[in-house]
Amino acid sequence: MTIAKATLSDRLELLAFKYFYIDADHHASSRYTIEFNVGKESQSSNGILVPRSSGYKEWLSSLFNMANMINGYNNSYVSDCGNILNWNADQLVFVLRAHFLSKQSQTTIVYAIIKGNKILKTESNMPTIGYIFSDSIESDFSNFHSRSIWE
Repeated sequence: MTIAKATLSDRLELLAFKYFYIDADHHASSRYTIEFNVGKESQSSNGILVPRSSGYKEWLSSLFNMANMINGYNNSYVSDCGNILNWNADQLVFVLRAHFLSKQSQTTIVYAIIKGNKILKTESNMPTIGYIFSDSIESDFSNFHSRSIWE
């Protein structure tokens, strides 16, 4: 079993057994630039969830349940999140919560499996309210303010 590791631009490292969560404080929209594979875009959302195999049954399963309820009206369903991550797999998933499409924000990079040498890179565009924490321990957070980079 592998522990997930995130490194911030100030060289601080965070570890997670279940997941990382990147968000803005006080229910504000999170604003950031996200880069994965060859894509890069500015985004605004209610946060980025990055679970590993031991944490995907919590928030990730609720997102899949919501997608299936919405898609159910058109008789199409998303595969069960239980089949996405194997307990022993050296991989993570990332998914954006309630991402917003606007003139300033895109919604193309919203979900993917991170494995092998793939890196999810995120740069904060939140002047003072951004943070990142792991495993539901909000009190053990790190600031994720403007120009902070997480990967």
